[in-house]
Amino acid sequence: MKTKEKYVSKQLAILGYNHMLEAKTDLVATLRLYTALSPSVESYVFQTGQVTQLLNVAGTIPIQYKEKTYHIPLKVWLPLDYPEAAPLCYVVPTTDMELAVSPYLDHSGLVELPCLQEWNHDTTDLTTFLQIARVTFTETPPVFSKPRPGARRKPSKEWESVWDEHFPDEEEKMLKSFFLTSASETCRAKLGEDYNRTQAEVDSLHSVNRELIDRQEELEGLTRKLELAELEATTDLAVVRHGHDSLEAVAAARKVEEAVTVDTVEDLVVVDNARDRQMVAAVAEDETLRDCVLVLGRVLREGRISTDEYLRKVRALSRLQFIAVHTVNTLMEIGEKEKEKAT
Repeated sequence: MKTKEKYVSKQLAILGYNHMLEAKTDLVATLRLYTALSPSVESYVFQTGQVTQLLNVAGTIPIQYKEKTYHIPLKVWLPLDYPEAAPLCYVVPTTDMELAVSPYLDHSGLVELPCLQEWNHDTTDLTTFLQIARVTFTETPPVFSKPRPGARRKPSKEWESVWDEHFPDEEEKMLKSFFLTSASETCRAKLGEDYNRTQAEVDSLHSVNRELIDRQEELEGLTRKLELAELEATTDLAVVRHGHDSLEAVAAARKVEEAVTVDTVEDLVVVDNARDRQMVAAVAEDETLRDCVLVLGRVLREGRISTDEYLRKVRALSRLQFIAVHTVNTLMEIGEKEKEKAT
């Protein structure tokens, strides 16, 4: 398989395909699924007479007919604009086979399916096309066994034609033609329904895929928010531990024998200067308000308060915090000016 992949990559580059990556992806997926197919480069003659070197895959694909497995020989050509342009598929009968012309197969062996005439690579790729071809060939076999010379034609065990089985005589060709046309129209209608249903399922899968991608982006956003919250919590914990250690150091320095409580914690720090006391009070108020905002954020994430209530309380706390920060900045400016006068 690796040899086939290398060959495909090399030939796509040499031949100058316009969409190498997409073409290679489709071809490799098809070759992995249908191991009886092999890639090669040959000359293709278009109806205009133009001759172009194109990449093709040739071999057989399996079908089920009357509870037996048969292998249909075919060759699929890829235009240089593939996958924007539809592939060209031909049934290539062996020497002991004949083409069974139908609405889906012309006299040259060219396969004509609705999915090729309405080609859209967003919903149909090479693998999907071959699957549709298998379904069509199962209902309308594209080949049948050649009659042996000088003998009454009998259905071949390997390539059996349903029409030769029921209408073997030459004089019944007209009746055969009538039933063939009727069956072909029925098959075309059924195939069209199957194709539309399959395309609807593919569209539904694309829609589900887009929704999953959107949900994935939302989850990634929530993950980032949780990481930020965890970082904030870690930082706050470090600050609390530092403050606790500082209080213990102050208590040890002052040789406080009693345990430090909420009521006695302020007695540990004694500030004589009035401006310094005001500074300590403002800084303490600022830190307290910061902690309140963090707690409100945690309560909001837990769903214990509404967003409106959260915003109202944060606005009120922000006003108080602004006053505290302004007081700190003002006192610091006064201190700086006094230092400048002293020097």
